[in-house]
Amino acid sequence: CWNGRGRAGEEGDGVGTATIMLLGDTCTRGCRFCAVKTSRNPSPADPMEPENTARAIASWG
Repeated sequence: CWNGRGRAGEEGDGVGTATIMLLGDTCTRGCRFCAVKTSRNPSPADPMEPENTARAIASWG
């Protein structure tokens, strides 16, 4: 949310909470305060995303 200029970036900065955007780089919500790219019809999900996400989280220690 920090990169998207969202509220979690403002409130959560330095608190120790991680945020992962799932299902690509496009959001279907389109919140007015957010700078994340939006679309009603985002690209299909990557079939490897669950494994890649788990690997990324495991690498955090």
